[in-house]
Amino acid sequence: MTADKPLAGWRVLVPRGGKWGDGVAATLRGFGAVPVIAPLINFAASDDEAGLAAALHELQGGAFDWIVITSATTVDVLMSQNVVIPAETRIAAVGETTGAALALAGYRVDYVPEADNSARGLVKEWPHGEISGRVLIPQSDIAEPTLVTGLTALGLNVEFVSAYRT
Repeated sequence: MTADKPLAGWRVLVPRGGKWGDGVAATLRGFGAVPVIAPLINFAASDDEAGLAAALHELQGGAFDWIVITSATTVDVLMSQNVVIPAETRIAAVGETTGAALALAGYRVDYVPEADNSARGLVKEWPHGEISGRVLIPQSDIAEPTLVTGLTALGLNVEFVSAYRT
């Protein structure tokens, strides 16, 4: 082991594929490791493609005050559908990593929770002056209902749509 290659000779499991897995693998190689990419989960198109298309059409038409993005996979869905989010629709990211994925894709980020980068944190830290309006939450088909129930309880009009299958 050398100082410039501290992981020389190590085999390191990278449990996710795609751009993220490729990026982590490249970094590991730079440190001398041999990455083994083995995605533990995979993603597929939504079972409700018509519902997703309708929600994204409404979004692009300005029907939502907010869109809440919970993952880089949702950002990939928006990109694949060439979604243009109107300037008047605010964009919330559940955490810094999702916010970074949005920014890399060319979307602005209006709100990210500061203390707790999770669905629970987003609900808890939701801006008090913004507790009204219609919110679109495109998520995985198996997402916990934390955002939908939490934002609804705050008084927002929330619409969930399956953006992809996990």
